[in-house]
Order: sequence, then structure tokens, then C-alpha cells
Amino acid sequence: MSSEQPTQVIGTGYLATLQGVCKIVEVVASFIAVLLVGINTWGTVFDVFESAAALSIIISAILLILYTSKAVEKLQLPWNRIQFFYHVILSIYYIIAIALVLDKFYVVSRIIGGGVLGILAVTAHLLDGYDNYRKHPLC
Repeated sequence: MSSEQPTQVIGTGYLATLQGVCKIVEVVASFIAVLLVGINTWGTVFDVFESAAALSIIISAILLILYTSKAVEKLQLPWNRIQFFYHVILSIYYIIAIALVLDKFYVVSRIIGGGVLGILAVTAHLLDGYDNYRKHPLC
């Protein structure tokens, strides 16, 4: 067995990796979930859900752009740690937001659809964080 760390794919090839596909799923699923849940709804519960989805969209899109544009090479940051903790913390927040929304309005079909897409986004976040940790352990 080789003890070498796998190299991180950057550039447009990043879109074909598991992490790239997960980030695309995170952005698209969160965007559609925000649209479904945000239509004609208001209140604190929906604000929590929409802020979780908005964070998912914004940060995942920024990371996707940084990796596909090769800007991560220029910015010397511990990207594996940043991404891992981002995925874990946002997943916990997103799960709580989904549970609150589905508990309050479990009979409205578009809310259920938004919740299911939120669960898909959380699954993508967890898979992305796991793949990142598997390829680049934190220690």
C-alpha cells in the first residue's frame, strides 16, 4: 500500500469528481427547496430553513467556482479542514431546519417536496464531507 495522499483534482476536471458532483447537487437541490418552501410562506421556521438552504447554495457555489477556476492553488488555506467542518456544521443546521419545517407543515405537498430536496442536499453535504475526509484526513 502506498502512503501517498491522493492529489486534489482542480480545474474543469473537478466537475467529474464525487466532490464536484456533490457540490452541484447541493446547490441545485437547495435552490429548488428554497423555491418550494419560500412560496407564500413566512415565519421563523421558514426563515431558519431558508437561511440553511441559502448558506448551502452560496458556500457550495463559491467552493465550486474556486475549484473549477483553480483559485484554490493561489489561496493557501487548509481547504480540507474548512470543507469538512463546513459540511458537518451545515448538515446539522440543515437537518434541524428540515425537521422544524416538516413538523409544522407536513400536509402541504410543496413543503414536503422542499424538505425532501433538503434531505437530498444534506446527503450530498455528508457524502462530500466524507469523501473529503477520506482523501485528505484532518491530522
